[in-house]
Amino acid sequence: MTDNQSLQSLLEGVAAGNVSPDVALEKLKHFAYEPVEDFAKIDHHRRLRTGFPEVIWGPGKTTDQIAQIMEVMRSRNSVVMATRITPDVYAQLGEKVSGIKYYSSARICAIAPDEITPQYPGTISILRLVLPICQFQRRLL
Repeated sequence: MTDNQSLQSLLEGVAAGNVSPDVALEKLKHFAYEPVEDFAKIDHHRRLRTGFPEVIWGPGKTTDQIAQIMEVMRSRNSVVMATRITPDVYAQLGEKVSGIKYYSSARICAIAPDEITPQYPGTISILRLVLPICQFQRRLL
């Protein structure tokens, strides 16, 4: 669910009387940035700005901290990724975070659905001009 969809759903819930203003206010407090104890601050608007949610930088964090951040991010994102993760750290995270996968060559661990629907499906074409420009211009004359 995107942030726009979450906000729309929250506002509709308030309008319909299913969500109290106090509950809505509490949810909106962390709409852009959400603290995770005193060691992290998740930028939830990054996905709106860049098209991909924030990524967890692994070095310098304990496995408990990475696991906590992943769980908070999981509640709002279909993909959660931590970078610079060693095999030992991944083994410890595997005991704390369900559904986590490890990509050893990239040193990334992630929580992601088995299949991801592209946000902007389509076809990309790459064209390559083989002739130097001056030869191309002479052929046009």
